[in-house]
Amino acid sequence: MAALTAPRCASLETHHYVTGKPGAGHHGPVAVFLEGAPLPASYEEIGLVQVVSSGGSNITKLLPALRDEAASLGANAVLLVRVDQGADHASATGVAVTISK
Repeated sequence: MAALTAPRCASLETHHYVTGKPGAGHHGPVAVFLEGAPLPASYEEIGLVQVVSSGGSNITKLLPALRDEAASLGANAVLLVRVDQGADHASATGVAVTISK
């Protein structure tokens, strides 16, 4: 007898923890700097942002959600982004910042 299972739909949850001063929502592009990439010379930290997925999402779904969460805090970049992926879950975490120009 074969067991049948329904395919799991991926669900995304976003979280943030404010460590600085959030601003009005940012409506432009949000840059992503992966862990290990050179960092901008000047920036102001707003908070930590995270996206957690169950059901098999990958980086192509995690990063847009991470950008959206950061933008909602007024950030124009996410630094030190780390992506972890397992068999049935994935997450992306980073530091939401405003890069000085």
